[in-house]
Amino acid sequence: MAGAPVSDDFVRNVTEHLCPELLVAYSLTETSSTVCITRADDPPAKRLFTVGQPIDGTQVNILDPEGGEELPVESVGEIGVRGPGVMHGYYRQPKETANSFDADGFFLTGDLGIIDEDGFVYLVGRPKEVIIFSGYNVYPREVEDRLHSPPAVREAVVAGVPDDILG
Repeated sequence: MAGAPVSDDFVRNVTEHLCPELLVAYSLTETSSTVCITRADDPPAKRLFTVGQPIDGTQVNILDPEGGEELPVESVGEIGVRGPGVMHGYYRQPKETANSFDADGFFLTGDLGIIDEDGFVYLVGRPKEVIIFSGYNVYPREVEDRLHSPPAVREAVVAGVPDDILG
């Protein structure tokens, strides 16, 4: 399963009712192949809450969106990808190509993520989707996932509303 973020409950329901070996993947058009994927022998929690680990030959880093340095594990930052499936550039768009890679050759995906101590990648959202509330970064996808938990909730959406005091 790949193509868009899915809720934890959706994965649980598909696994329970349709496909017990459901694998969740992460890919982009610019990578021409899967970047990360869960595996059948991954722990259940990792299969449910992550997009797995990078495929062989592909490297994934979490980069500081401001400075581009690699961040330590469990830090939220921009996902960078390097490997044989990553494009060389956008056709006839040298400026866009230059802005899409860091100095070490990692393609900057524009997605926010976390890599845990076991090397599993968690998708958090996109930088433009961050809501700053009272000095805290709130990621709508995380809130939406929690809102989807009760069986009575079928759809949920989170949006930031400007506030003069809280942001």
